[in-house]
Amino acid sequence: MPRACILTYGCQMNVHDSEIVAGQLARLGYEMTPDPAAADAIFVNTCTVREHAKLRGLARIASLSTFKRRRPGVFLAAMGCVASEERGRLFERFPFLDAVIPTDQVTEVARYVSDAAADFGGHISADTPRLRFSGFKAYVTIITGCNMDCTYCIVPKTRGRERSRPMADVLREVAALVAQGYREIVFLGQTVNAYGDDLPDPAENFTALLRETDRLFPNGRVRFLSPHPQQITDGLISAWPGLSSLCGHIHLPVQSGSDRILRRMKRLYTRDEFLRKIDALRRNVPDIVITTDLIVGFPGETEEDFQETLSLCESVRFDSAYMYIYSPRQNTAATRLKDPVPSREAALDRHGRLVELQTRHTHDSFDRQVGRTVEVLIESAAKEGGLLGKSRATHDVVIDAEPGPAGAAPAPRIGDVVRIEVESVVGKTLRGRVVAEVAAGA
Repeated sequence: MPRACILTYGCQMNVHDSEIVAGQLARLGYEMTPDPAAADAIFVNTCTVREHAKLRGLARIASLSTFKRRRPGVFLAAMGCVASEERGRLFERFPFLDAVIPTDQVTEVARYVSDAAADFGGHISADTPRLRFSGFKAYVTIITGCNMDCTYCIVPKTRGRERSRPMADVLREVAALVAQGYREIVFLGQTVNAYGDDLPDPAENFTALLRETDRLFPNGRVRFLSPHPQQITDGLISAWPGLSSLCGHIHLPVQSGSDRILRRMKRLYTRDEFLRKIDALRRNVPDIVITTDLIVGFPGETEEDFQETLSLCESVRFDSAYMYIYSPRQNTAATRLKDPVPSREAALDRHGRLVELQTRHTHDSFDRQVGRTVEVLIESAAKEGGLLGKSRATHDVVIDAEPGPAGAAPAPRIGDVVRIEVESVVGKTLRGRVVAEVAAGA
């Protein structure tokens, strides 16, 4: 049996794309392997959202030239966002590649490796073959592409314009996952809460999809990534408390606290509008965990602009944040802005001050969890021993996996949902003990 290896870089959308590729390859008789040295076909699923991520993928492709020299018959393909951005230029840079597969051809990968491959269609649907990497947590892409045109972002050029799946098709996939015993479903999209904006029926919208999913999956766990602040509607916020499946966490990228920089980024909301949405979320969803993305060193950013970002973070007190120094992306509008990018020294200094502030807020957030009882989906073994899981609020939680005394409940296993009493915090990880197991239908 031939073997295939998929090396994935980047976001959860790329992970799900890799599952779709794996599903097609399985239909063609391939067995999956994590070891490229053991593979007959190797796919590198690349990311280009930031320069560092792009360079990692390109370095991996370059390193695989050794396999091609030793085994010329190995099929080697680049896919993902770098493949969409660079296309033919990747063949010039890496002439040993057999294929460059852009993101809009993710359902057509099979035809690259077999002339006799089945046609799986050009759009993701409930019928698209998938080989899911988890038996208890499933990614479901509900919308691809992005219409936002943020000036720093390459995604609209690599993923195209927004294309929503019909709601009936998404719900058919959800129903199948529920029937298979999945415990968590994560809805994906570059701007996930724009779902339905391009569909002809206005009743097919993001909030309606969450309601229908809750009806099918009332005792499960539902998350979504990644929303845009402008499209966090009053309807979504007011519906949230009534959706038992919807986890109490939202990752809401703000990027900057300065209205001037937000305009230059074309983020389509103001600082005050963002803060009002945060206030509404916290009023309606008690104990909601709010995380974000922040960029420092954007072209033209002054110290005054940066102070606005710091003050916004003080106001919101995000539970956690991904913090980046601006990374110029080729062919984006931000590279044509005339204002200079802050010096590397200034950007590093601002990044350091932002990290210092946010680290305090993150520690405070984790400390508040001690003594609480939280629901945790166990996802893997922990490196330091025990088991590692995620709470509904997306905290990492380590628990003891040792069996109890004779007659006690069996030790929890990967894929179980358990209730944990949080006893301590180590870094950015909660530690606790099991107080109850949550049955699949409970």
